[in-house]
Amino acid sequence: MGCGSSSDANDVTKSTDSGKNNGKDNLVEPQTDPADFPYIPDGYPPPNPSRTKKAKLFDESKYTHIEERAVNAPDTAGNSFTELFEYLFNGLNIELEKVRAIFCWIGHKNQTPCKGGPDDSPNAILQQVQNKNMSFAYIFARLCREADIPCVIIRGVAKSAGYEVGDDESKVRELNNRWAGVSVAGEWRIVFPLWAFSAIAGHSTGKYTLVESKGKAAREKEKRSTGENIVQLNEYYFLTDPEDFVNVAMATDPRWQFIGKQFNLEQFCNIPFLRQSYFNRNVEITSGFKSCLHSEYGVVKVGFKARNEKWEGFLTYKLYFNDEESESVLPTDLQLDRYVVMERNFEKWTFNVRCPVTGVYKLSINSKSSTSNDISLCDFKMFCDEVTEGGTKALPLDVGTIGWGPSNEMVKAGLTTPSQSKGIVKATAKKKVNFSFTCTKTVSIRTVLVHNETSSEELQSYVSHKHDKSSNKLNVSVCVPDEGEYALQILTKDKNTNKELNACNYIISTEPTPQQKKKKKKKRENVTERKARDDLKKASTGNDLEMLSIFIVKFQRMGLDDKGDLEIALKRQNFLVLEKGTYFLF
Repeated sequence: MGCGSSSDANDVTKSTDSGKNNGKDNLVEPQTDPADFPYIPDGYPPPNPSRTKKAKLFDESKYTHIEERAVNAPDTAGNSFTELFEYLFNGLNIELEKVRAIFCWIGHKNQTPCKGGPDDSPNAILQQVQNKNMSFAYIFARLCREADIPCVIIRGVAKSAGYEVGDDESKVRELNNRWAGVSVAGEWRIVFPLWAFSAIAGHSTGKYTLVESKGKAAREKEKRSTGENIVQLNEYYFLTDPEDFVNVAMATDPRWQFIGKQFNLEQFCNIPFLRQSYFNRNVEITSGFKSCLHSEYGVVKVGFKARNEKWEGFLTYKLYFNDEESESVLPTDLQLDRYVVMERNFEKWTFNVRCPVTGVYKLSINSKSSTSNDISLCDFKMFCDEVTEGGTKALPLDVGTIGWGPSNEMVKAGLTTPSQSKGIVKATAKKKVNFSFTCTKTVSIRTVLVHNETSSEELQSYVSHKHDKSSNKLNVSVCVPDEGEYALQILTKDKNTNKELNACNYIISTEPTPQQKKKKKKKRENVTERKARDDLKKASTGNDLEMLSIFIVKFQRMGLDDKGDLEIALKRQNFLVLEKGTYFLF
């Protein structure tokens, strides 16, 4: 059946039908199941943590014959429970096989409108489910119980299409949903039929503007949309491992979470928005494991690590600005390209988001391979209360998915054992910084030094390299001429293919860290800084919203002390926005 996410169109792997959403969150079950159907009957085995991983319990390839039989079930088989079970369970002896047959029958039968059948028959119930009069959890539990398989309906909250990362407890409480717990192989397992059989593609709250993607500038305002309904078959929500499931859907009664360390609502809200693909176990979050992250000196950091050093994929990102919740406004002359430093150290990634203006952001992390499109992994909401002292500057170079620092791509390009393991290297102007590598291939080397305001041709004399063929050592020497931030690119060309590859990149910075900048003694404002303050104060008394917004950003970039002037300007900006009656966006 394939894996996919019920709320992310990128992850839907098999869809058979779609249509405009009716404005409701169709990833939430209706509240109209039969009143005489107990969700948790008396006499069932008590809920306990699941002991067995899905990968060990269930091998999909061994159940293909069950799915094929469910696909080919005649419509008339669903006219009674007896007929349906005689057909589906033919040759099946264990509960897991029967549960699989029920799951597959509902999923495949749901791909087309059901014509119904005799009262209270499987066909009649499925028709009611498709008409949103009964829930998928009900038909799944009903079929299991009719087959004498213990099955409960579990109430809880789920991060469905209406969820946005960072939503507080009051909003999440409204995301009520239901799924099933079925007893197989001596333990309780989770099945979420609604999310297995349906999804919503293109849902958007309209709060965010995409401002940077993979190092490239963007200015794409999201449109508010309820999205489109997708009918799908998503294998992930069949026997989902409880310790993964609780990150996206949490049983209100902790006992029915089937985990040892049970979640409460606060924990559920405080974790990042983990998408289905995150649980493929390719990568894990190593720092910043929170739904809401706050900047430190204008920078927000999130760390990742590949669980397998030989993983061939890589990470990408998208940065969004929240237009509704941010007090600052993005001016027209500000393009947010090259503000995210994707630092590498082989199987490790650190995303350093250097916020150019104060406000609320969202960082979406995706995974990608050479043969696949971007797949969403997780989202974070970020709050920036101050920009970097002295203003935030764009990176000198867009290096794409290879990032900054040593990586597996460097090894493929013919270099190993780098002397510098971090992507950001501190330096002093007019003093040498050395880099060394071991060459594993017969390659020619080219080194380039890049700066935002000086051409690479002018900087060529400040970078040199030497390849010692006897030891296969490559030594690169850089001596930056002035204070600032530079990019070092090391490129290799394989003499057999004559193809040049970007092997490795480093940021060479002579600038003090944000912490050091903060500690430096404040100097008297110069003429330019005093003019920036005067312009801000003057604009704060007028009605020109565009000019005020420009002066606010200029003031923030220069890193001037507030002294109350910036606070007044921001309040005036907010007043002018409200007065106009529309949200002003440059």
